Amino acid sequence: GTAFTYFNQDKIGNTLVDSIKSGIRSECEIKDVKLDLFGNFPLVSADISGIQIDGLDSTAFLEAEHLYLYINPLTLLFDELKIKKLKLSNSTVEIRKLEEGFNYKVFGKEKPGSEAAGVAFQIEKAVLENVDVLFVDTPSKIRLNTSIKSALAKGDFSNEYINCHIESTMFSRYLSVRDEKYAEGNEMRIDGDFSINLEKQFYQFKKLLIGLNGNVYDFSGNIRDWQDHISYDLEINCLNGKTQHLIKSLPTTYQAFFNTYSITGPMKATCQINGRSSETSNPFIDLDLHVKDGKISSNLYNDEIQQTTFDLKYDNGGARQNHSSTVRVENLIALYHGKPFGGNLQIKNFSFPTMDVNREGRIHATLLNPFSAEQDILLTKGEIELQQFRINDLWLDRISP
Repeated sequence: GTAFTYFNQDKIGNTLVDSIKSGIRSECEIKDVKLDLFGNFPLVSADISGIQIDGLDSTAFLEAEHLYLYINPLTLLFDELKIKKLKLSNSTVEIRKLEEGFNYKVFGKEKPGSEAAGVAFQIEKAVLENVDVLFVDTPSKIRLNTSIKSALAKGDFSNEYINCHIESTMFSRYLSVRDEKYAEGNEMRIDGDFSINLEKQFYQFKKLLIGLNGNVYDFSGNIRDWQDHISYDLEINCLNGKTQHLIKSLPTTYQAFFNTYSITGPMKATCQINGRSSETSNPFIDLDLHVKDGKISSNLYNDEIQQTTFDLKYDNGGARQNHSSTVRVENLIALYHGKPFGGNLQIKNFSFPTMDVNREGRIHATLLNPFSAEQDILLTKGEIELQQFRINDLWLDRISP
């Protein structure tokens, strides 16, 4: 084995390059290949520098300063390139959804008389370092811009499917869904199992843990990308989180509200996402959030609302616009100026919000400040006796106390 490798190193290098290029149905440029025959014996390591692979649209799908492959040289004698380990560093990957499919569908050898692709590569382990990833799905108006600091993936990889366990640390520049930005400028950690059928565009998450802004979210379920829509069947759980960490992960359009209000404290949440996303519909989103012993503070109040416990239920009604969305705050119990109070709140139709507050008993006067039409004139002290107090009016107009 050693003698074969030594006396055939030029042939091994040439065969390796030929095997890579023959398994890619697009332009593939490689500047240089350096072999290390004995540093990882019996495997041969190859440092492939200056590699660029074009996608289906003839724009760069992959640009890498260095791609390291660790292979058994004897596998080059066969029709498949079996890679024990792949390491990608200082690279850019750009994934785009086109009318004819995703731009990365250039891997695999053409089968005679068929448009299907045969298995070109098999990879047991993949390591990524400093890899920028841009994902663009123009029909669904989804963009993801992230930087993978480090990732280790073990499992089965080919041009047809991926089935692996991943551990990764990354920096999310933003996730944009129809101009709503999520996870903007956030550190993320992903750990868990997932599989992808690249031919059918079917993504399955068995138990994928995503750490974001101090909370850990458990993803399970699947996503299927069809020609004219995306179907979702997902469940997301966070059983031991912090409310303030969740708020930091909300879309930027909701952040203005939390410039006025600060909500902190332990929470647990469950979110179901089911249905299709298309030009005319959203998947149905159903969120249950429980906050216990939290705190609410605002410049509209002269004291913190403490020992706050409540259940929040949100659903979007599955419609494209906000008119079907509903938020309900139930079982609210809290202390304000040392005295307990409670009640229920419901907000409907986020396009033209209406608010329904149900509350009776004595409350501190400053609790009515958020409902004042004149925010320059606020109550500062005193109590108000409420008898079946109820508000049902436009949120945007508010009312005078």
